[in-house]
Amino acid sequence: MLAELRAQLAARDQENETLRNQVAALETLVLALRDKLRLDSRTSSKPPSSDGPGAAPRSTTPTGRPRGAQKGHKGSPRRQRLEPDECLPILPAACKRCHGPLLGFDPHPQIHQVVDLNDHGRWVRDYALHKLLCTACGARTRATLPTGVGWSPFGPRLRAWMAALPPRFRLGRREVVALVFETFGITVSLGACSEHEAKASEAVVPAVAEAKAHLEQSAVAHADETPHRQQGHKGWLWLACNSVVAVFLLAATRSRPEFVRLVGRFAGVLVTDRYSAYVHWPEARHQVCWAHVLRFFLWLAESYRASVAALGKALLETSRAMLHAWNQVQRGEIARADFDAQLPAWKQTVLTLLLRGVGENIEKVWRGCDGLIADFTMLWTFTEQPGVEPTNNRAERRIRAGVRWRKNSLGTQSERGSRFVERLLTVSETLRMQGRGVVAWLTEVLAAKQGVPGMAYPSLLPTSDTS
Repeated sequence: MLAELRAQLAARDQENETLRNQVAALETLVLALRDKLRLDSRTSSKPPSSDGPGAAPRSTTPTGRPRGAQKGHKGSPRRQRLEPDECLPILPAACKRCHGPLLGFDPHPQIHQVVDLNDHGRWVRDYALHKLLCTACGARTRATLPTGVGWSPFGPRLRAWMAALPPRFRLGRREVVALVFETFGITVSLGACSEHEAKASEAVVPAVAEAKAHLEQSAVAHADETPHRQQGHKGWLWLACNSVVAVFLLAATRSRPEFVRLVGRFAGVLVTDRYSAYVHWPEARHQVCWAHVLRFFLWLAESYRASVAALGKALLETSRAMLHAWNQVQRGEIARADFDAQLPAWKQTVLTLLLRGVGENIEKVWRGCDGLIADFTMLWTFTEQPGVEPTNNRAERRIRAGVRWRKNSLGTQSERGSRFVERLLTVSETLRMQGRGVVAWLTEVLAAKQGVPGMAYPSLLPTSDTS
C-alpha cells in the first residue's frame, strides 16, 4: 500500500514538473507575442502605413503653434513662366471712370498665364491685359479677364487631375505635385495643390447632395464603416450605397447618430453586418450579411473541439447549399419555385443547429449562436424582398477605396481635409460604379464653377448614356 502511494506521488510530481515546464514555455511564448504586438513604426523598421488608425500617435513636443505656415512666413509665389502656345491680347472697351474712348497701345501689358491640359499634353495661354489712356479724362484703364477665365494660373482640366489623383489613383499630395511636374513640366506647390483640393471640394457639394437625395429614395441600400484618423484622433469613415451611387461620411464616432446622419430619410431595406449601430433598423427591412455569418460558421468548423467542429461543418454545408441555389436562381439556372420549395427545410436545419450551438459551454460559441437566433428573421429578408442581396459585398467593395486612401495618407489633418475626403470619395466611387471618368466629370464641374460659357454642372446620377 505504501509503495503504491509513493508511486502515485512520484507520478504526480512528474506531472507537476511537466505542467510547470509547459506553463513556463507558454509564458515565454505569450511574452514574445506581446512584444511582437508592440512593434510599430516608432519602435521598428515597419512603415507608418502599417500602424493602422488605432495606433498610438507619434510622440512630439507640442510648440503651442497652429499647423502650417506661421505668421510672418515669407511666401513662395509662383515664379515659373512657361513658353505660351497662344497669346491673347485683351483691350479695355471704355474708360472705367467716364466711359470715354481709349486710345494708344500698352507696350508692357500685364500677363496672366493659364496652364491647362489638352488631349496632347500641356497647353499654355497668355492673356495680355492692356492698360490704355482715356482721351476725355486722362485716366488709365486696365482690361479685365474674359468671362470664364479665373485668376488661377491653372485651368479646369489640370485642377481636375490634381483633385482626382488622390481618391481615384491613391496618390498623396507630394506624389501629385511630383507627377504633374514629371509628366507635364508644370510646377505646383503643396499649398496650391491643397487650395485647389478645397475649391474642388466646394464645387462638388451640389452633386454630392444630389447623390445623397437619390440614396434616400432607394428601395435597397448597403452600409459599412471603417476607421479613419482625423487630426490625430480615431475617427470613422461611413458609407451607404445602392447600385448607382456611393455616399461617404467622415465622422468622429462609430455611433448610431452618425449612421442616421449618413442615410437621412432612407426608409428602404438595409443590408449591413451585425454591428450595433444598425440594430434599430426594422427587422422586416433589414438583411444581415451572410458573408459575415459564414465566417463565424467557418470558425466553428475549425474548432479543436469535435462537437463544435461538427456543428460548424453542418452549418457551412447547409448555408453554402442554400446560397449556391440562390445564385443559380439569379443566373436563371433553376426556377425560383424550386428554391422556395427547399427554403423551409434550410431554415429549419440552420435554426436547429444554432439551438444546438447554444448548448455548448464555450462562451463565444453559445453567444454567437444565440445572437444569430435573435437575428434569425434578418437572415432571410433577401428571399422575401425583391432586389435585396444576401451579402453586404457591395458596400465592402466600395469602402475599400477609403481604406486604401487612409493607408496612404494616414488620415486627415483638418476639417477641410475631412470634407475633401468624403466628398471626393463620393464622386470617385459613384462615377466608378457607373463606368464614367472622374477627370472628365470634375473638369466640367470646375469649368462650370468658373463660369466658362456653355458649361453646365454635370450630375452624379446616371443618364440615358451611362445607365
